[in-house]
Amino acid sequence: MTTNIGAVTFSCQDPHKVAEFWAHALGCHVAASADSGSAAILAAIPLYFRRSTSETTVENNIHLDVTTDDLDADATRLRDLGATEVHRDQWHSTESITFLDVEGNQFDLIAE
Repeated sequence: MTTNIGAVTFSCQDPHKVAEFWAHALGCHVAASADSGSAAILAAIPLYFRRSTSETTVENNIHLDVTTDDLDADATRLRDLGATEVHRDQWHSTESITFLDVEGNQFDLIAE
């Protein structure tokens, strides 16, 4: 038996806003949007965004790791898109930056 991750789903108050953020962050586009408030991005692993009435108030138990070959340039680009830098980290030779997206979902930007 083989299993794979088929998609990652975000619960958010404004699915279209969060989908637009991630589309720009990943260099792709929002592939689908519905009147129900859901949206989708067809990235390497599809990202789905569904409407939720609860806010993100605690640290995520799961977060995305986004890799880059230019940490400083992409960090600036993500801040310009509305991401908030939380902290920088160094683990051996790998540098990373933890961010919050436009609704407070945590993710890491990691230098390759």
